[in-house]
Amino acid sequence: MLVKICGLSRPDEVRAVCDAGADAIGFVFAASVRQISFDLAASLLPSVASGVQRVAVFRRPEEAAVVRVAELGFDLLQADAEWRGDCHGLPLLPAFGDGLDLRERLASYPELAIGPGLVGTVLVDGPLGGGRGVPADPERVRGAAALRSVVLAGGLRPETVGEAIRVVRPVGVDVSSGVEASPGRKDLAAIAAFVAAARGAMEER
Repeated sequence: MLVKICGLSRPDEVRAVCDAGADAIGFVFAASVRQISFDLAASLLPSVASGVQRVAVFRRPEEAAVVRVAELGFDLLQADAEWRGDCHGLPLLPAFGDGLDLRERLASYPELAIGPGLVGTVLVDGPLGGGRGVPADPERVRGAAALRSVVLAGGLRPETVGEAIRVVRPVGVDVSSGVEASPGRKDLAAIAAFVAAARGAMEER
């Protein structure tokens, strides 16, 4: 079970994510209230614990931006599924929005590998996308998860992630606004609660 906490911008948030036992940290470079600079990312990356994946989150990045995050030592690149740029050696986690044509789009998308045992993995977000806190349709994504390995995002919270895992049966979950005290500022206790709830639901499966 991959648990990813996205949209971090402070050292205490990075430490809280690592201490909670998350698998991946997302740093947002796309236009957003959570967007950070490359310089800030460079200062935060040394605080990421060994074994925690460092994910550079974009929508449709320019090539220079991808080169920069590759130079900084990121482990994974997340971008919109429609983006067709050069990943410069980084594994790609393509992000799909929830939509009526989701299964058809997944069926025609290449089976990329983001890590051992994670071939063909994609992220499926809510209908409004990145950090908006709007859930994806659970039955639609459940159908998609039967076709591909899905990391579920969109509208998840500590109190809802367990049920979402039981219904959708994803290989991972991703949260940003659902563990925030205010837009762009993480609630450290909520981070720990989210990771614990996700792990607990996975163990029940």
